[in-house]
Amino acid sequence: MNPKYCSEIFPAHNNIRKFLIAILVILPVLASAQFERKISVNVSGGLFRTIGPKEYPDPYYIDFEIPYLMPNFQTGWTIFGGIQYNISRKFSLEGNLGFARSGYWYYEAYDPDYNDYYCWMCWEIYDEYYEDALISGEDYLTLFNLSIGFAPKYYFLPSKRINPYALVELNFNYTSVDFIDSEYEAYVELGREDEYGESASETWMEKSFGLGFSPVVGTEFSVNDNIGIFFQAGYWMILLNKNEFEYAEEEENFHALKFQLGVRMSFWKSKEL
Repeated sequence: MNPKYCSEIFPAHNNIRKFLIAILVILPVLASAQFERKISVNVSGGLFRTIGPKEYPDPYYIDFEIPYLMPNFQTGWTIFGGIQYNISRKFSLEGNLGFARSGYWYYEAYDPDYNDYYCWMCWEIYDEYYEDALISGEDYLTLFNLSIGFAPKYYFLPSKRINPYALVELNFNYTSVDFIDSEYEAYVELGREDEYGESASETWMEKSFGLGFSPVVGTEFSVNDNIGIFFQAGYWMILLNKNEFEYAEEEENFHALKFQLGVRMSFWKSKEL
């Protein structure tokens, strides 16, 4: 029988055939949604920079100022790793373990007596008999932070390859600051440690456990079903235990901006869980 003739006699068959073709096209899309990746591992690294007022008035000398501790740390690095659970295509929960460190602190103080600026931590050692400088250097402060955070995460365009998102993380922190007396080490090298006395190297802030939070915005680029590359930036605040500060007048909280680049790797589908 002529197929064209059959289609004219049984026009409904054409509609059924079109319906079946449509089902075959839609099924892969439905399957993709059904087998959405539910659990993923996030790994990221980045930079942070403390912010805030740099100094406060010296209580003993007019027109002189003293530097705060936290805002004068220079750019440090961060490493984060965690797990993300997708409740839906738009809403997720994630937990992170993070390390942050800044190995350099710097403040340039103003001296009104000389109308000039000088490095707060810098020093010079002079010859015992002449006024010539033998060696110069700088003392150091180092900052270390360990954090555990939890955050709800919202994706704005889950069906797109480039998917912006926002999250607000609540984190629990351990923060410490150490002072390194490099001037003492220089006196030791010169064999003149008796002139200096004991090293002043010590912990300036220890056992400081504090609650923190961090609002973050970012964008994720989907390489494939299993891998996404993301960039995010945010504000980071920690309520520090002020009783652990070495100098009470330097009591303050931790404020910083952080920038991270990372990879999200998905392994398990919803049907596998």
